[in-house]
Amino acid sequence: MPMLVTDPNQVDNPIVFVNSAFLNLTGYDVEELMGNNCRLLQGPETSRATISEIRDAIAEGREINTEILNYRKDGSSFWNALFISPVRNEAGDIVYYFASQLDISRRRDAEEALRQSQKMEALGQLTGGIAHDFNNLLQVMSGYVDIMKLGIEHKFDLGRFVIPVERMRDAVTRASTLTQQLLAFARKQELRGRVINLNSRLDDIRELADNTFGETKALSFVPDPSLRNCQLDVSQFEVAVLNLLLNARDALQGRDNPQVTVRTGNLSLTDRRPIGFAQLTPGEYVWVSVSDNGVGIPPHVLAHVMDPFFTTKEEGKGTGLGLSMVYGFVRQSGGAVDIYSERGHGTTVRLYFPAVAADAG
Repeated sequence: MPMLVTDPNQVDNPIVFVNSAFLNLTGYDVEELMGNNCRLLQGPETSRATISEIRDAIAEGREINTEILNYRKDGSSFWNALFISPVRNEAGDIVYYFASQLDISRRRDAEEALRQSQKMEALGQLTGGIAHDFNNLLQVMSGYVDIMKLGIEHKFDLGRFVIPVERMRDAVTRASTLTQQLLAFARKQELRGRVINLNSRLDDIRELADNTFGETKALSFVPDPSLRNCQLDVSQFEVAVLNLLLNARDALQGRDNPQVTVRTGNLSLTDRRPIGFAQLTPGEYVWVSVSDNGVGIPPHVLAHVMDPFFTTKEEGKGTGLGLSMVYGFVRQSGGAVDIYSERGHGTTVRLYFPAVAADAG
């Protein structure tokens, strides 16, 4: 395994030892590394937030385990599973820092491919509802084109074309908006956490979700105006919420007065945490929930809904990855997932994320 040692008692905490595996991983010679700071492995796409976390850990003299994009001597990049630990003498003073590295690029690529595949599956379900809207818009435009054609043949006054032209323009604008929303959702983006407010992201999701649910199902949003900010990957968050909405939509089949409600809120956890919050450490959190009054989930199914490839849908109707990827994303973000369901009354899925004091970007 690639390893190195740095000396924090020297200026700029330089590298004082590397093994051959580290040389093979990075492409550097020993002479090029000795006396230099580890920042020579950083590059243009290295996360500034991760660098800051590493610096804070070193300044506080504690261990850190993280993943960071590093660069080899030839300029190629690799995802590095980095572990750093202080080495202390008998008096408890830090004399060195030990760091191990592991190239996890293949694993990250596989995870990215899986996330993109899940996004495309959700997109395919979304387009089913939006296709109906497009068909209606095309019919509107076609109808007004026929009216204008008839007017031209009968030499109507041009003033009579004003309303048809305005209606066609509105239809074109609406179709353009739908297209832009689909493209924004489908676009492949680098997974990167940033400070956001969940309320603003839900505003972006809302219109796309409204088109998916259509007029037969009531979808409402109840945001907490005092919601704190959090730091997470926007693309993954949008996919997670849309997956929850799609599941809620499916649970409403055949229900009278169907309702789906999306809420946000804050949560403060002390050392005396209530039952159900074992996955969360004490601190400040924000949450978003999706509730439906659908059929509910049987207890024997509820125990497995987060398992990869577990699904109760017909063959070809789903991969069984939706909720498992929601769970994985939330846990990687330092949060937790809570599901409550009652047969015949509905289900609530709530996602918790650590709150941050920084302003949303």
